[in-house]
Amino acid sequence: MIGDENEEYDIVENIDQFKNSQSGAEVAPAPQENASDDLLPVDDEGMLDPESRSEVEAEKDSHVSESQLSAMVNEMQTIAQGIASLERGFAAKIKYDAGQKETIATLHKELQNYRDGLVFKIMKPILNDLIRLYDDVGRLVDGESGQASADVDRMWRNLNTFQASIEDILNRYGVESYTVSGDDFDG
Repeated sequence: MIGDENEEYDIVENIDQFKNSQSGAEVAPAPQENASDDLLPVDDEGMLDPESRSEVEAEKDSHVSESQLSAMVNEMQTIAQGIASLERGFAAKIKYDAGQKETIATLHKELQNYRDGLVFKIMKPILNDLIRLYDDVGRLVDGESGQASADVDRMWRNLNTFQASIEDILNRYGVESYTVSGDDFDG
């Protein structure tokens, strides 16, 4: 080697210029590579100069932005999963509400049937039997009231009381008392 690196570089440059001058082409001098281009400039105390410091911070910000972007993507995925979960919940609630609506409609129909006389239809045979019993007791009292005896008289009063009790029961169920000519009851 001849001297230091810069002298060696100058020699190589001079040789290239010489060759090019022989060929007639003019060559621009080769750029000098500086090993310090990749390094950040520092001051005498080893601190970054303010201009270089802003470049470093900008580079950090770009890394922060990437991490923030990643966090935002994760958050958006979480939100999307939450929305999907809500959609499933809404679908289940709608299905549940439809079942509830069907149950309410069924109960309403049953209530209407009761109002339309279903209860009376069920109770009609019992009421008819009570009416027959009332009529039978009435015929018994009317047919035998001619005998005069203290025991028989007490028995007739008891039968009249029994007949009045049956009439009260029938009245509570909406059956009105009336008299018809003839003995036939068609219940």
